[in-house]
Amino acid sequence: MFSPFNLTQGDFIVPSGLFISDSPDPFNPYFEQSQIKISFFPFFDGKGCDKLTLTIEGTGRTWKWENTFGEVVKWDGRDEKGDLVPSGNYLYEVVCDYTFNGQLASDKV
Repeated sequence: MFSPFNLTQGDFIVPSGLFISDSPDPFNPYFEQSQIKISFFPFFDGKGCDKLTLTIEGTGRTWKWENTFGEVVKWDGRDEKGDLVPSGNYLYEVVCDYTFNGQLASDKV
């Protein structure tokens, strides 16, 4: 399962168990695809995200999954219209909705 000794530079963890890494940084759509890896480590009950959503701010791009422990997204650098976005740094939001002790909970990064 999870080990803090397997982290690489650029990775970070939030206490909820949501783990995210991305590359390259900054993004350049003319040379490579961006890869965003999202993992959810359920420290408490062994269940994954009921719903997982990734949104790249300013691009109109959103990905959604159900019943998952994590996903890898390869973003081609295009916005919702299919146009290439400029090189640079992009903020993204990840939301994991899950059930804990019979209650709906949500983690956002």
